[in-house]
Amino acid sequence: MRMRIALAVVAVLIGVSACESSQSGTPIASKGSGETSPSSAKPTKSSEPTSDLPAYGAPKVSSPLKTDKFETDPCSVFTQEKLREYGVGQGEVNTDEGGKVCTWETDDAGAIDLGWDTLKPRGITRFYQGNKNKDYAFFDVLPDIEGFPAVSYSTKDYRRDGICTVAVGVADNRMFMVSLALSKSKRQTHDPCGVAATVATDAATSMKAGA
Repeated sequence: MRMRIALAVVAVLIGVSACESSQSGTPIASKGSGETSPSSAKPTKSSEPTSDLPAYGAPKVSSPLKTDKFETDPCSVFTQEKLREYGVGQGEVNTDEGGKVCTWETDDAGAIDLGWDTLKPRGITRFYQGNKNKDYAFFDVLPDIEGFPAVSYSTKDYRRDGICTVAVGVADNRMFMVSLALSKSKRQTHDPCGVAATVATDAATSMKAGA
């Protein structure tokens, strides 16, 4: 899945301005020229049927989440309160090669992408398959997010640049991805995959409440 968060990184925090502040927030990046990773969030494509899911060692989703309305409108995942907390405006929906993606931006060009891969629905199995095929520069199994299996991965390792993607399986054949980048000032003090996991947790919590 091609995420629009292939970004150059400047010092900016969700929930605060570009000026220094002691207020806590979720560090992300602004879009610009330079560091780009459009292919880093792409899952491994597969033409295999979905009846065998999960496979390749992927865990089964014991309590699937009904996500139809969020797949149709990924910008509806977060509440207005959460958007204000992040310091972002209304999201913009784009249809990508895998499904729909919502991008939220701050006034100073910060951004978060949240998207679905629904055209070839194999859920989180897709990433376990990619790991087995050695398609990724890194692949880490994360603690469950709101009871759902999660991984961080990339075909190229941009973690030193503060960029990471986290995928969460909400059903055996459904998953969503959160992609973001840290500001330069936070690269040495924050784990980009940890921050992405926090945003993914917020998303899963919101979808469970609104399902």
